[in-house]
Amino acid sequence: DLKKQVLYGRIIIVVLSLIALGLAYAPPKAIFSIVKLAFTGYSILFIPTVIILFLRQKNNVALNASLITGVVVFLISYCTPVPANWFFGFEPFIGILFFQSLISAIIIKAGKKRST
Repeated sequence: DLKKQVLYGRIIIVVLSLIALGLAYAPPKAIFSIVKLAFTGYSILFIPTVIILFLRQKNNVALNASLITGVVVFLISYCTPVPANWFFGFEPFIGILFFQSLISAIIIKAGKKRST
């Protein structure tokens, strides 16, 4: 029903706004850190964009799982004291892209097996 969708959308906006506000209270000191943080945040949208553009059969579960995985891995890598080389020495967005791709591929593969 449309009213439930609007309510869920509003709840998600409030939660994401609170997360952004929490991150804004402790901003990075150097400009490079700010740019790296912004680029890592934008990289969360890359895998869902690829799924939307290049897959014939859209999979909403894979899209949502990819976004949630990206946000969770981003928050873990930003808000917890993980080592700098937690993903084989690469920047955090590489780890985010890897985990998003992995989760999306698993869900899409499971959806194809179920539909056949």
